[in-house]
Amino acid sequence: MGEYIRPRATPKTGIVHRSKPSHNSLYTSTPPQEPEENEEEEQSTQCNYDPCLRYATLRYILITALTRGQGRPPPKLSWWAGHKEVRGEVRIGDGEVTNTLTVASLQRHHLDQSFICQASNDELAVPVTAAVTVDMTLPPMSVTLMGLDGPVSAGLGVTIRCVVVGARPEPKVTWWLDGRALRSTAERLRDDNNVTESQIVLVAVPEDQGRYLSCRAETPGLLQSSLEDGGNLVVHYVPEVKLSLGKNLNLKSIKEGMDVFFLCTINAKPAPSVVDWYHNENLMRSNSTKGVRVVNMSLVLNKVNRYSSGSYTCRASNTQGQGVSRPIRVEVQYSPVCKTGQRWVYPIARKEMVHVSCQVEAHPKQVSFEWKFNNSVEISNIPAAHITNNLTYST
Repeated sequence: MGEYIRPRATPKTGIVHRSKPSHNSLYTSTPPQEPEENEEEEQSTQCNYDPCLRYATLRYILITALTRGQGRPPPKLSWWAGHKEVRGEVRIGDGEVTNTLTVASLQRHHLDQSFICQASNDELAVPVTAAVTVDMTLPPMSVTLMGLDGPVSAGLGVTIRCVVVGARPEPKVTWWLDGRALRSTAERLRDDNNVTESQIVLVAVPEDQGRYLSCRAETPGLLQSSLEDGGNLVVHYVPEVKLSLGKNLNLKSIKEGMDVFFLCTINAKPAPSVVDWYHNENLMRSNSTKGVRVVNMSLVLNKVNRYSSGSYTCRASNTQGQGVSRPIRVEVQYSPVCKTGQRWVYPIARKEMVHVSCQVEAHPKQVSFEWKFNNSVEISNIPAAHITNNLTYST
């Protein structure tokens, strides 16, 4: 019967499976020797356009079957795909029969397809057969990014999935954000072995606004098999609020009677729906009587007085929450004013000593006092040795 030779499989054509040949020698005819199959190296044409690179449709394989030592009568060597005979190139000579099958334009539907070589020289004898099963290395057919259909909230984790269809073997999936590699959090191969799913938990920051997030899939060992999908991030975040004093104003030199204004700068997505101003945690509204005007993103205080002192903040709200600026502390400088509730009358006897006090409100608090005595006849200065001063208090 001759020696059975196992076929050769190249890295590109993949694994070759064989069924054990059978024969029956009870007939007077001499059965042919078992066919040997050689799977030739996969060939490829030159191709510089995208469909060729992605789907590898312009490729073909050569499968050669032969028998050594002709039977009697000479054997017929044929190829079969299922119940359909596939024509190959038959050559007879030097004690062997060769049938070379060319499978042109190798495509995805050829995956796992079996080609059976059948050798027979008698209609009554059971044919001797050997089979080859085609395994293929395939690029991805599609890559789809899921979970990025709308805006994401800054600081909150959102799961983004990448679904890869058609790659064989399991593809390598990578994640990228504006060219910077990200690490996936999970990856799995579905039961049909045709779909791979990878996912990440994205925690965006406001600076990610407009950046391009993508997932890329490629079949290991297959050049130019990369395919990707992605989109630009739309990040929603709590307003970032900054409060500043108006131009040409100095916090250290704001005096009573001056006009003071503030500017509120807001960075928010989506735009704020409400902008409020607060003075010492009290909500402010435009009030012409008090000299308060709220105009767009600015606050104007006309002719400030000592009651205008305090902390001012700007607050902005959108669908993501409320942002509050850092406070600006205003200290209005004003002239000393006698504090209410003091004693104004001191009844005393002739030549009796008395301590008279005076307390004022002022800013700054470094106040100098001058005392005078008025007896309705004359006004005389009180000597400095008899006066004690302590900021806004004097006796």
